Amino acid sequence: MVTLAKGMSVCIGCGKCSAVCPAGIDVLEALRIYGQYRAGGPDVLDRLNRMESDGQPIDCIECGACSAHCPGKMEVKKMTRTLAMMQFR
Repeated sequence: MVTLAKGMSVCIGCGKCSAVCPAGIDVLEALRIYGQYRAGGPDVLDRLNRMESDGQPIDCIECGACSAHCPGKMEVKKMTRTLAMMQFR
């Protein structure tokens, strides 16, 4: 389970979002980083550049497959886009 900030949907960690990502982003890892950032840890954003998956949030093509396959109906695409915009600040 990925803990996000208070009031947000809860990720159950099923991995369906990562499995369908055509950009090869480890979406679960990105969501963990996003949750830590939202909980008040802006220093964790540096981890985005060290992700070991084939893709990083900046590589997202915004196809929406991650959100479409999320059983919790999370706005995964929106969170990934937010991370991509912050990745190289």
